[in-house]
Amino acid sequence: MKLLSQRLDRFITLCHAVTNSEDSLVKRSEQISALMAKQNDCSLVIEEQQRVQWELEKKLEHLSACKDRAAALKHILNENERIHQEIGIDPRVTVLGHIQRGGSPSSRDRITATYMGFEAVRLLAEGKSCRVVAMDGESYVDYDIHEALQMKKGLDQQTYTVMRALTGVH
Repeated sequence: MKLLSQRLDRFITLCHAVTNSEDSLVKRSEQISALMAKQNDCSLVIEEQQRVQWELEKKLEHLSACKDRAAALKHILNENERIHQEIGIDPRVTVLGHIQRGGSPSSRDRITATYMGFEAVRLLAEGKSCRVVAMDGESYVDYDIHEALQMKKGLDQQTYTVMRALTGVH
């Protein structure tokens, strides 16, 4: 009987151990689930931080490009000032066709101005200064500023006749 009682005590102890083990497994499962939820939350936070970092890098690239453009514009302004001091002419003064006509710029005026501006900035970026951008036929060319100031611009008779006919000025 004593042996049976010992066996029964041992059996009850094992049953408690199994119950405790099951409770422990449930707690561990809950802890693992909670950790997995935190891991998912952390993954979302990391993804958001990476997106923000990417956006900031793009903004920094844009700011860097703006800084480069600002430096180029500063160079142009310095060049304008140097030209003004050197030859006494304000290089910013421009008489555009649409202003002379008293109207809005035509698409050709806008395109020509865009291409000439591009050529001027390209020349400055190449380290060339004291240049004048002009049109020769349908091509954009550049001349030394002193050479350009010495040039005489003529108007062929056919163009003059057409302009008179279109404007009505005689």
